[in-house]
Amino acid sequence: MAEMNLFHYTERNTFLHSTNPITKIFTLLLLSISLARSPLVAVCILFLLNLVVAWVTTLPFHRYRREIRFFLVMGLLIFAARSLQAPDWIDPVTALVRFATIVLMGMIFADSSAPDDIARS
Repeated sequence: MAEMNLFHYTERNTFLHSTNPITKIFTLLLLSISLARSPLVAVCILFLLNLVVAWVTTLPFHRYRREIRFFLVMGLLIFAARSLQAPDWIDPVTALVRFATIVLMGMIFADSSAPDDIARS
């Protein structure tokens, strides 16, 4: 079975890598809760904020090209399923951007947190 390496730690010297892992988990929890019922504009703002964080911490997107296809397919399935039952385009787009934001937050957290960080904090 092929190993999927999308969510794994990469050692680098960035502000997020040196942040306490409990702080990162708490921030992840707060962002996830705020995504739950946010309108499209707020979800897009959170997505852009996460893109900026990914860019500043130099998240290696080029290494994740092949693995991210799975999440693209899942996002399109979410969009299609929501489109079938939604009266307008806002709900499916919000669900798609929300899913992309959650995946991006997971990538950022996993890339910047070593597996034993919590034990050492």
